[in-house]
Amino acid sequence: MTELLTRDNIIEWIKKNCLTSGDLIDIMIKYAQDYTPGSVASIKRNKHMNNCEQKKIDQDVVDAVIVDYLNYVASRYGIDLGLYVKDLREKR
Repeated sequence: MTELLTRDNIIEWIKKNCLTSGDLIDIMIKYAQDYTPGSVASIKRNKHMNNCEQKKIDQDVVDAVIVDYLNYVASRYGIDLGLYVKDLREKR
């Protein structure tokens, strides 16, 4: 029987298949570091998926949102990540 794909099922799969919560956070930070340099272009390219078509998109604000989100996700796993925007630019 195929199990329904739900948010809870996805979270449970991640918890079972990632080595640790910290590993998941490390993966997300690496992807964020890769994504950040082209993030504004990506947002503009995907304007059909957001409401930023006619707005100026500031890289500093995008970087702040990425960092805030990563810190939020980490906190949901009980991790005080303390990530700063400058950390997105540093290779780990």
